[in-house]
Amino acid sequence: MLLSESRFRYRPMRVACIINPRAGRRPHPESVIAELRRAAARRGWELRTVTTHGPGEATEIARSLVPGNDIIIAAGGDGTVHEVSAALIGTQVALAVIPCGSGNGFARSFRIPLDPLRAIDSLIGSEQITVDAGTVEGRHFFATAGIGLDAEISRRFAAGYHRRGIWPYFRHGFAAWVAYCPQKVTIQSRSISLVAEPLVVAVANTEQYGGGAKIAPGASPSDGLLNITIVEDGSFLRLLITFLRLFTGSLDRSPLVRQMTATEFTIHRQEPGPYHADGEPFYGPPVLHFSVVPRALRLLVPGRTHRG
Repeated sequence: MLLSESRFRYRPMRVACIINPRAGRRPHPESVIAELRRAAARRGWELRTVTTHGPGEATEIARSLVPGNDIIIAAGGDGTVHEVSAALIGTQVALAVIPCGSGNGFARSFRIPLDPLRAIDSLIGSEQITVDAGTVEGRHFFATAGIGLDAEISRRFAAGYHRRGIWPYFRHGFAAWVAYCPQKVTIQSRSISLVAEPLVVAVANTEQYGGGAKIAPGASPSDGLLNITIVEDGSFLRLLITFLRLFTGSLDRSPLVRQMTATEFTIHRQEPGPYHADGEPFYGPPVLHFSVVPRALRLLVPGRTHRG
């Protein structure tokens, strides 16, 4: 169904945009605001824009904007999308995304144009869908979460490695792999009980981390399931081949990889440690509980005329 304004016939559509000026990619926020204003004028929307100044702020801003708005736009990277989305779960307010980050895994998963100005243009005639969310220790995630090497890399980036992109990620990922010591974990659900000593346990609601790296090929954000990808440790050559498979959509063919699905499960590890939710690092207890929240979020995606 195309997004319709018929139910708003007595007032214009109210749209708010939360902009992260520190996102990993440009254009400049002023360019985004100017193009949004032109789009709003063409469509007759009431537009308000708010700029964030620090991590975590977008959630509180979005929560304050829910009353009185029909759409809230997250203009930034996956971290900004994560923060804004957390405030919209269970509301009637739809999320829209203008990707301005370096990875933009969420936008890629829904074929939202990666060029911010094209993404703005695609909002006109967009379709509204509902998508699932995942939870880990009470925190929501919308793309991926997990423990292991990717959580350690997220922790390192948050600690000061601010250059984003695939090559900085690979370089710091290699340094983290050299120093990382996998620990034994037990994964349990109603249908799963396994013990492993993995390099990565990724829990995915969508296919990819970002930058085209598909950690869970075929994962659907609207099937009511979480996809679990377990990557075992191995030699540098075998891990390099597995890493390259991330970008060909063939990770599931690697002998180092096991995949399964569940609606709810726990990961038991030997000691507390880092985990991540949509690339944002946190520190958690030895036992982490994951579950899916079906149809948690309203999302605007490009209509047929804007799809590539």
